[in-house]
Amino acid sequence: MAASSETNVPTWAKAMGERLREIRTERGESLASVARVTRLSSSFLSMLEQGRTDISLGRLLPVLEHYGLRIEEVLGSGDDAEVMRGGDPATTFSAGTGVEAYVAVRHPRRSFTPFVVSYEPGAWSTWSEHRGWEFVFALEGAVRVERSDLAAIELAPGDSVHFEASRPHRVGAGDAGPARVLVVLAEDQAAWH
Repeated sequence: MAASSETNVPTWAKAMGERLREIRTERGESLASVARVTRLSSSFLSMLEQGRTDISLGRLLPVLEHYGLRIEEVLGSGDDAEVMRGGDPATTFSAGTGVEAYVAVRHPRRSFTPFVVSYEPGAWSTWSEHRGWEFVFALEGAVRVERSDLAAIELAPGDSVHFEASRPHRVGAGDAGPARVLVVLAEDQAAWH
């Protein structure tokens, strides 16, 4: 992950923070009002807008949902490139301790967003809930999907699951080794048709 030499914050965080601050001020909102809606602290949101902190996907999604944005609109390059090259540091970020996510398409006009997520042994993404649907396809290793409303689901390479993402959920690797998954976030069920 590309990070500045002074901190552990990815280099894209500053541009994303500037974009979020611009949107908030255009809408005439205070940090306190955004904090109430997103359930994040005003001080964290301030650090985020200043590009002084990294953010996990689980914490970023409520902010984006509040502003009506897609992740590509704050992380992407703005181009319409159809080909993404692996390891682009502009689209790699933390999804939890020991979890790194790579945005596989950064086209802001798509109704879906695919990620390739890598997990260290025993690592979990942060709990997340957001509008739309989520599809998880196990690429490597033992994967576990936990949802607040159902029993945990075990996935082996080649297995998949999809679900409405409005209930708290998280994905993790088994303790035996690392894991990789393809995760696709879709705005609504129509994206699956």
